[in-house]
Amino acid sequence: MAVEAEDLAARLKAEFPHALRSGQVVAYYQPEVELSSGRVVAAESLARWEHPDFGTLPPALFTPVAGQLGLMGELTRMMLRLSLAQHRVWAAAGWVVPISVNVGPDCVTDPGFPAVVAEFLLSEQVPGPMLALEVSEQTGTAAARLTGPPARVTGSDGNPVTFSVSVGIAECGSCRDLPTLLARADRAMYEAKRAGGGCWRLFEDTEQAADPALA
Repeated sequence: MAVEAEDLAARLKAEFPHALRSGQVVAYYQPEVELSSGRVVAAESLARWEHPDFGTLPPALFTPVAGQLGLMGELTRMMLRLSLAQHRVWAAAGWVVPISVNVGPDCVTDPGFPAVVAEFLLSEQVPGPMLALEVSEQTGTAAARLTGPPARVTGSDGNPVTFSVSVGIAECGSCRDLPTLLARADRAMYEAKRAGGGCWRLFEDTEQAADPALA
């Protein structure tokens, strides 16, 4: 079906709220494979819109729409719920690997967001270390505001839930190609995650930078 770009944008904007609440927006899962062994060691949750006319749409087409409509928070919560429910299904079948979910910069700088995550973890009975939150943004604002001590909130069961943050950084000065830039940031982030919570890695073309701990 041939649709002009402006007409497509207008239609997606008009239809997205219903799509989000009717199950058209779903989670796909991309495996992370350890090349030396061939084992799947993690999974990344990816939002996709199963549009009845246009087929499977990538998030680049609808996350800007979600932002314009003020629905990024709702989209994030839905992806968390779907991803953690899927993790519980995998764990029950004996396959336990960390799962990562991409969230918007506004979520991670929201002081109430850790409590939201804690509630999802508790309701799905998923251990905190099994969830990684990824944020992609171009200004560095969110990363700058994440360099503090671990957030501590109390779950619905009265027990404390502690979060720490690992950050991967790729500089855009030497790379104007967005897919490559995101791939570099992903690589740095996974290195930071492997090093543990509360640290960061900077992607370099030669070797990874040293891994200083955040204060």
